[in-house]
Amino acid sequence: MIGWKVIFLLLSIGLLYLFSELLIRGAKELGIKLGFSRFVIGVVILGFGTSSPELFVSTVASLKNFPQIALGNIVGSNIFNILLILGLTSLLKPIKINDQSFRYDFPVLLVVTILYATLIFFNFFERWIGFIALILFISYMWFLFKKSTYEVDDDMISKFPLLVNIVFVIGGLVGLYFSSDLLITSASFIARYAGIEEKVISLTVVAVGTSLPELAVSLVSIFKKEYDFAVGNIVGSNIFNALLIGGLSVVFSSKISTTFEWLDALVFFMSVVFLWLFGRTQFKISRAEGAILLSFGIAYTFYLYLS
Repeated sequence: MIGWKVIFLLLSIGLLYLFSELLIRGAKELGIKLGFSRFVIGVVILGFGTSSPELFVSTVASLKNFPQIALGNIVGSNIFNILLILGLTSLLKPIKINDQSFRYDFPVLLVVTILYATLIFFNFFERWIGFIALILFISYMWFLFKKSTYEVDDDMISKFPLLVNIVFVIGGLVGLYFSSDLLITSASFIARYAGIEEKVISLTVVAVGTSLPELAVSLVSIFKKEYDFAVGNIVGSNIFNALLIGGLSVVFSSKISTTFEWLDALVFFMSVVFLWLFGRTQFKISRAEGAILLSFGIAYTFYLYLS
């Protein structure tokens, strides 16, 4: 039985990646057709698209009364996105940061992370907090679209007809729901069978699986020198994870109880602080800074399993 569950877990991760890629491609093409700017496509559309696995996994986990998996997936994904994904990509190639993104989105990410880390530290998650998070998310979206210039770059041309892009988006959403359900069922069974805390599974295996789209987008973006997409998709994804997905997870959970420790809250907070401090140095993340991020991410992962 456990062997089949491991196979189902790996299969669900692969399906999450494939369906999220389908959703990202369709959403990006729709954004181009609608005339959104590169900045909005990078932060909003790619940020939302790459967060779609987290959205489905955490929402389904909440509805099935697995709040530890729902919230652990968000915390783990945000940590993984910054420490491991940005650490790895900037180690391979220094990443330039859009000054517009640094002025507007980095402060939002920092404030949201401080609030979320505080909730984790005190293990305080109530439904009214979830509703506030959703209101903040809507306000953030309104702000982004309001300040966007809606200018399309010459090299941003849609490759597929409108109907094909719509099919990509719908197909990606449907596929993500079923693969998320398979991932949650498999992960929770393996955790119980192996005597591993759901927190550890959610912060590592589930978080890594749902963060594969961010990894793919960031790696492809740096080699294409589309740095707005490389950083924007991570920053946007982390904000979406905390406000939208975190808000929905708390609202939909009938019982909210977690086993987070102070170190989880600290790593969650410090990952964003490191990113903000490194971003201030000439609006880029150097290879040395990437190595620091990556080292902290690997050390934290080892700690989770060794402890």
